[in-house]
Amino acid sequence: MVRITITFCVFTVFVAASAYAEQQQGQDVITIIPGASDKNNPAFFDVTYYHIQVGKEVKWYNADDVNHKIIILSGDETNAAGIENKKVIESGDIKPKTSFLYKFDKEGTYRFSSPIYPWMHGNLIVSNDISTSAMTNNLNNSIAIQLSWYPSKPKAVLGEAEGQEQQTHFIIKFINEKSNKIQEHIDYRFVIYDKSNKSVFEQGLHSGWGVEQTAYKFTNPGNYRAEVTINYILFAPVSPDVAKFNIVVT
Repeated sequence: MVRITITFCVFTVFVAASAYAEQQQGQDVITIIPGASDKNNPAFFDVTYYHIQVGKEVKWYNADDVNHKIIILSGDETNAAGIENKKVIESGDIKPKTSFLYKFDKEGTYRFSSPIYPWMHGNLIVSNDISTSAMTNNLNNSIAIQLSWYPSKPKAVLGEAEGQEQQTHFIIKFINEKSNKIQEHIDYRFVIYDKSNKSVFEQGLHSGWGVEQTAYKFTNPGNYRAEVTINYILFAPVSPDVAKFNIVVT
């Protein structure tokens, strides 16, 4: 079965260039996007799922025009009823164009949310079981394409098993090699092919912030190829760049 997810963005958010100053290559940044305090906004963070290596820092950057706070809990929203998540830390006020930084020294699943705006929340995985690869050579547009996935060695899931723990999670980053910053406003296509070169998953999106998330449940073991193609940068068509990544599913 081929699963296809195609989403087209019909709105544009313009922010000052300084909003991207925090998005340096090698940093792990989750952005509170403009309008996040409005529960009718279509999104509140640039990503609501993220994974990092143990010992890494995550920075929550406030690109909104009002103050925000972040609270971090151990566990996620899938915990069984009656099991209370433990508070790890709560930020003070994160003023516009400033950040809150926290270093994750313990492996596990965490939930981040806003104590002020309850509709703002997401999950974060801290693990050393993460693969990260980047394509930086032979590119037309000087935009490096980085793909990371958790777990690093996906396992095929047979039957109708449900739940995030059955999925392989992907994070895609687009990095401007000249500025060494995350490149905003990228139109891209992410496709996973099986060993017979058949597409088994596809996602096409406009990435306003240059960091994207997706997930796929592999149902058969084997060698797979993931491809990320850039077609537009800053709303202008470009000569496509294609990055290819090999994934072994056991």
